[in-house]
Amino acid sequence: MIVFPSAFSSWIVYDVDGSTLINTATLEPVCYIDSDTDANKYYSIEKALSKAVSGQTVYVIPNTNPPQRLPISVESVKGYFSLLREEFGAKSDAALSAAYTKLSEYIHPLVLGDVYRTQKQIQMLAEKMLRMHGTDKKTIKNIVAFLCSDSGSHDYTINRTEARSLGLSVESPSQETYNELKAWFGDVANELELKNAYDPAKVIGANNRVDYLFKRCLIESVAYGQDAFISEGTLVKDTVTVNGTPLTSIGN
Repeated sequence: MIVFPSAFSSWIVYDVDGSTLINTATLEPVCYIDSDTDANKYYSIEKALSKAVSGQTVYVIPNTNPPQRLPISVESVKGYFSLLREEFGAKSDAALSAAYTKLSEYIHPLVLGDVYRTQKQIQMLAEKMLRMHGTDKKTIKNIVAFLCSDSGSHDYTINRTEARSLGLSVESPSQETYNELKAWFGDVANELELKNAYDPAKVIGANNRVDYLFKRCLIESVAYGQDAFISEGTLVKDTVTVNGTPLTSIGN
């Protein structure tokens, strides 16, 4: 957790993954552990539960609203300004500056800068990869613009026909190759457990402590075999009390 003072508002608190946006100028603690003192108060129930140990009680403060965690993406920030320009006609420098100042009340300026940096890095990598395939500059510009911005989301999927229309070099596989690719993907899906949602309660089961190891990414080649990026650690089950009710907590 990182805390930064900001010239735009009081204090802004956000997690290092950039996904939590909390402005403490309008935020108040929602719970505390054991005693109602400032040192024991927390802005989220999840944080209090992660700090509490066996025998301690987490109390929810009445009439408070826990903050909502929202993901931040390049597309979300760009969409905000596109909405202002295209739907509300905010085109002047003064209007856009005011919109940025308002946005910075909820998102730390450093997070906005990181969003811009991420966008530029993605575009740079895309351009490098396309140049490796001998793609001309105009086609590269169009492809990068669509895939990194105009499509609206990195989750947007394209088929072979649309890929060709963008200028990408796409080969349609033979039925034999298609069958081999499908079988390979099925093997990867099983190894990475893509069809199994991660559930720590299911992993730990009836145990109070269990070691885990999950493969999260595979790099395979005929010449060099397989390398895998793995996450490993230990899940520990504990019991905490929230407003007098015992709850099971599972964490690393």
